[in-house]
Amino acid sequence: GTVDTWLLYQLTGTPITESTEGGLNTHGNVGGNFMTDVSNASRWLFLDLKKVQWDKKLVDAVCSPHDVPLSSLPQVKASSEVYATLKKESTGIDKLEGVPVSAILGDQ
Repeated sequence: GTVDTWLLYQLTGTPITESTEGGLNTHGNVGGNFMTDVSNASRWLFLDLKKVQWDKKLVDAVCSPHDVPLSSLPQVKASSEVYATLKKESTGIDKLEGVPVSAILGDQ
């Protein structure tokens, strides 16, 4: 996904503090909302603009010979709606508790 997808995922996920993969300590969140807005999704060239959903034929045409499942792409949402409500657990910031994430914009 694009940076908007990563930010939303990180702001709404569950914190992890360590990974034994390769012996590296990592920080981040997992299991957050995996979404993007229609303006960012349209830039990927995989979006059916009339249906506002991912088009398997376009994904296959661009990503062939790899079989990329549509479930590996973020959910496409409107540019302005409430996607989530922030929690201190995800952000680490008390004052962000309860703040809605209500816009994702790209190429504006």
